[in-house]
Amino acid sequence: MRIIINKCIQSTINRVHTTSSTAITAAATGSANATATATATTNATALTTTATTTNTYTTTTTTTTTTTKNPNYYYYYYYYYYYYYYY
Repeated sequence: MRIIINKCIQSTINRVHTTSSTAITAAATGSANATATATATTNATALTTTATTTNTYTTTTTTTTTTTKNPNYYYYYYYYYYYYYYY
């Protein structure tokens, strides 16, 4: 019974962690995409303004996404651990 309860608790913790990580990744990606779009628009405007027949236009976009663990992850784990073993 103890193993089943622990697995249920761990499953809940993992769901919280996964949801938080997904939200953080989505936010970081959205922010990077918005910045890249704004930069591309600015570059295209500048290129159009100064266009000649010999212009070359190269765009390089680098996106870095950092995902961190939800700080509540450890809180939930220890709370359930304490609750199960001491009550």
